[in-house]
Amino acid sequence: MNKAKWPAFWFLLPAALLFIIFFYWPLLQNLYLSFFSWNMISPTMKYVGQSNYIDILGSKELYKIIGNTVIFVLIMLLFNFVLPYLYSFILGHLLQRGKMFYRTVLFLPATLSLAVASILFLWIYNPLAGPLSIVLAWFDMESPRWFKENLLVIFSICTIIGWKVFGYNLIVMLAAMVAVPREMIEAAKLENASNWTIFRRIIIPMTSSTAI
Repeated sequence: MNKAKWPAFWFLLPAALLFIIFFYWPLLQNLYLSFFSWNMISPTMKYVGQSNYIDILGSKELYKIIGNTVIFVLIMLLFNFVLPYLYSFILGHLLQRGKMFYRTVLFLPATLSLAVASILFLWIYNPLAGPLSIVLAWFDMESPRWFKENLLVIFSICTIIGWKVFGYNLIVMLAAMVAVPREMIEAAKLENASNWTIFRRIIIPMTSSTAI
């Protein structure tokens, strides 16, 4: 190795060791344990080979789990990517007044812990006395059991996580939006380009690296 690269190597080494110890090593241990039948209490483990994988692939619940995972990912993409992208464009280039107020309000949830967010949404989704149930009662609608019904529980969990991390993603995307040269935006407006055209032809190409 070139001597000029040694400082970079030593700077990266602590982070690499942390990843190896707390991520890759547990991952390899889990892979090793997957070939055994073990209750994690008994001192002996029974080697079963690929039986665990065969049981999983043959399980009737596998497709339901995969489907729920796909739904979860799609909803989270909406909350954590699409909406922050659109909101950051609005705050960065369309909104003229109250920008700092909206930035503060939208970023505030990111400062709370996930435990606090969970407790807050447990109250909001309470089917008996939660704010959401009260609003639904105004329209003579009965509040469902948000955390006990299929699909609704996925949506409910996604809203908790999405509300918590929305502000952070918004600020990251907003930094990219502000970095887009305003001269290009003004030139496009002089050519009577719509906001959708500006977003599609200028904003997306110039902020795609940050979004990815």
